[in-house]
Amino acid sequence: MKKISVLMSVYNEPNEWLEYAITSILIQTYRNFEFIIVCDNPKNKSLVQFLQKKEQEDRRIKLIINDNNIGLAKSLNKAYEYSEGEYIARMDADDIAYPNRFMQQITFMEENNSVDLLCGNVDIINETGNIIKYSKNIEYTIEQLKKLLEVANDLIHPTFFMTRKAFEIIGGYRPFPAAEDYDFILNLMSQGLNIYQFPETVLKYRIRENSMSYGNALVSQLSTTYIQKLYLERKESGVDSFNFNEVQKIINVDSKEKEKYSNILYNIRGKYNSNKIMKFFVSLKGLIISRYFRMYFFDLLKVSHTIKKCSRQD
Repeated sequence: MKKISVLMSVYNEPNEWLEYAITSILIQTYRNFEFIIVCDNPKNKSLVQFLQKKEQEDRRIKLIINDNNIGLAKSLNKAYEYSEGEYIARMDADDIAYPNRFMQQITFMEENNSVDLLCGNVDIINETGNIIKYSKNIEYTIEQLKKLLEVANDLIHPTFFMTRKAFEIIGGYRPFPAAEDYDFILNLMSQGLNIYQFPETVLKYRIRENSMSYGNALVSQLSTTYIQKLYLERKESGVDSFNFNEVQKIINVDSKEKEKYSNILYNIRGKYNSNKIMKFFVSLKGLIISRYFRMYFFDLLKVSHTIKKCSRQD
């Protein structure tokens, strides 16, 4: 049986959520794995103690405690350095994997050697763990994803399951403040590696229900725009002009604009989601008051068209 290395970074997730996430990995029907957990919030002593207790309870857990907060991308790269598995799986600290997740993913990968990274579908849960949206069991082929990923990332990061070779070839994650998974998979594509989304539902994906959930939305959008620019550069010349100074500009985007943008998205996606008339007027207001939302709106139209096109049978 081939070994799987599960990479997870923990920052400020409640212990209750962590308990569900960790347990869902430990009870997988596929048993040959190691679970590498990076604590990226060493100042939270309660969190550290909780994770240390989990490490003592199961020998498959390897706990790494960062000296200071270094972010998701660098934490995942550090976890990889400690890994030994032939396959690499991602997991987030607030999600819940279904028991057959690894068995389904490794079986598919063993039977489809041309696939380098596999993604799956998810059921959406709220803060209390209740399912609020069931998976549509979407399948994207290699060729469909080549078209889709050029304009948007419709893949769920904690469902990633890849060969060790895939991670090694691109050297892991680059330090974006958001959308680092999008940069990761576009780098895979640039190297000629293949990505596939099979129709299986592999985990419960948790979303938060308050406006704070959208606080990072503008940073994510700006990161995405820069990541797409870098991808086009690689497509044209084989290399890109990644510059950490550009990343710092994204991180330091105007806080007032960030708050305004997050409030617009919250009103559209959140409490007004079931009211189509109100949703229309909030969207219209967003177009008027935020230049970033205008970018988002027109990008959304392009993405929607591409997803519909890619979802059709070839």
